Amino acid sequence: MDSVKKLIVDGTIDGIEDIYNRSSQKNGILVEVECSNNPGVVLNQLFSTTDLQKSYNANQYALVGKTPILLNFKEYLKIYIEHNLNCIKREAEFDLKKAKTREEIVEGLIKALEDIDNIIALIKASESAAAARVALQNKYNFTINQSKAIVDMKLGRLAHLEGVELQNELNELISIIESCNNIIANKNSIQVNIFRNKLEALVKKYSKPRKTEIMQIELPSKTQKEIEEVMPEDVVVVVTKTGDVKRIPKTSFRSQNRAGRGVKTVDDVLLDTISTNTIDTLMIFTNKGKLYRLLVDKVPTGTNTSRGTNLASLCNFEPQEQICAVSSLYRDTNAEYVIFFTKNGLIKKTKLEEYQNLKKTTGIQAIKFKDNDELVDVTFVKDENLLVVTKQGLAIQFESTTINPIGRIAVGVRAVKLNDGDYVIAGLPISKKQYLAVFTEKGLSKMTELTEYPIQARGGKGIYTYKPSTATGELIAAILVNKDDSVLITGKPNSICISASEIPIGSRIALGNIMIKNSKVTNAIKL
Repeated sequence: MDSVKKLIVDGTIDGIEDIYNRSSQKNGILVEVECSNNPGVVLNQLFSTTDLQKSYNANQYALVGKTPILLNFKEYLKIYIEHNLNCIKREAEFDLKKAKTREEIVEGLIKALEDIDNIIALIKASESAAAARVALQNKYNFTINQSKAIVDMKLGRLAHLEGVELQNELNELISIIESCNNIIANKNSIQVNIFRNKLEALVKKYSKPRKTEIMQIELPSKTQKEIEEVMPEDVVVVVTKTGDVKRIPKTSFRSQNRAGRGVKTVDDVLLDTISTNTIDTLMIFTNKGKLYRLLVDKVPTGTNTSRGTNLASLCNFEPQEQICAVSSLYRDTNAEYVIFFTKNGLIKKTKLEEYQNLKKTTGIQAIKFKDNDELVDVTFVKDENLLVVTKQGLAIQFESTTINPIGRIAVGVRAVKLNDGDYVIAGLPISKKQYLAVFTEKGLSKMTELTEYPIQARGGKGIYTYKPSTATGELIAAILVNKDDSVLITGKPNSICISASEIPIGSRIALGNIMIKNSKVTNAIKL
């Protein structure tokens, strides 16, 4: 390189595409990455925004029966073979027609040799060629084609016709006709063998070694390409009921002692807070039952007090469409199913693959609601047991394997039988956690061992895990934790981050202790 352009980056490459385009072919670019950042991420961003790396896509569409169809390699081969077999059949039909026409003429000439002198005299005595053809047809029963061939033939050639040559030609024509009929009637044997011989002849004719190499490679999906350009970072995504969203680095949350005041949060009412990573996918569900997908890294960064960005500017929402639930699909998940929990106690289980192949900002129908129901929780499971908790403090544990998976737009089945005025606040998959932690509107919390919740049949009322009162406020949130986890309790006007070990362990009838003072709790998540 004649010269080098030096650029020091801090993990992003804003403006580097412009520098790349302005630099000549003889110039180079030296990119120095700060120690705290991943050079692989910067390299992937360079590949995606410049011509340092390019890929080309083949158009797999073809017209089949005048209809454009997307074909795979096997379908291409099948159509190619069928086309060649059809060509072989049509070639045989063409040769058959030609041989039969010539056979008719040769048979007429052989018949004419038997009385050649009288035929010559008849032609000479006729007034015209047309009259001679009619006379030959009437006297000798020649066909129209035979009489025409005899009349059109030169006299000198007609006088010297050799019967042996004509008979040999006739025998050859009969053999050709028989061969063509066999080819036409036998697709799976004769036609295939002819096609195979043609292919072998092509191989021999063009037997030079190929200059390119065919390899079986796996092309990364669009989502995978996006992830390669992202710096992994543990974050908390905060979504408000008005649709504002922001992500806050987990390092911004420092554990405090329980019963503290916490830190001030945004004034808007929170819909949900999610502990996730920038390489994970945000699954956004709306009141119309649609699902939108968004890479967490695409969510703008904010602070505890900042308002955030409205999701309508990040996803193509329909008019009057509002967010009703948000979940995170982790990159390394082994989940096979999506589980939906509704406010009225219904549950729906659908295969995860039905929701993975969609455009990143254009939604698809995910679930249907009835009786003014709405979505409360969405989780991803393989075969874990499920725990449903209600506002009135009832909880029921049942096996997810007892629920049959259904389609995307189905309604679902009953998960829990609700009392009047009660509704579901959480649906949780039981993995390796030891405790169920519950949180009330007035800041009380406790943990109860999962062994206190027996496995029951789906659709029952469950058992009490908490008895809310006017002193405690309504039950607001429920999560599964271990003692070494950190918990973020969000409220209005303050939020607090505490260690799970700060939450007292009690029985199902215990009330718990105050976790945050002078704040109305709206949600709680495990960090």
